Amino acid sequence: MRWLLNPWIFEAALARLGDRRLTDDEQREVWQATRTPHKVEWPEWWTVTG
Repeated sequence: MRWLLNPWIFEAALARLGDRRLTDDEQREVWQATRTPHKVEWPEWWTVTG
């Protein structure tokens, strides 16, 4: 079973990263685990969109 998480969870987690940036592979994993990725306010540095 795979859980999909709500957008606000990722927004909160990304805000805690500070200057750290996720790799493309990490971004893909986050994107795929988000229930509605189009509703997340992704940071400027975010490159993966699907």
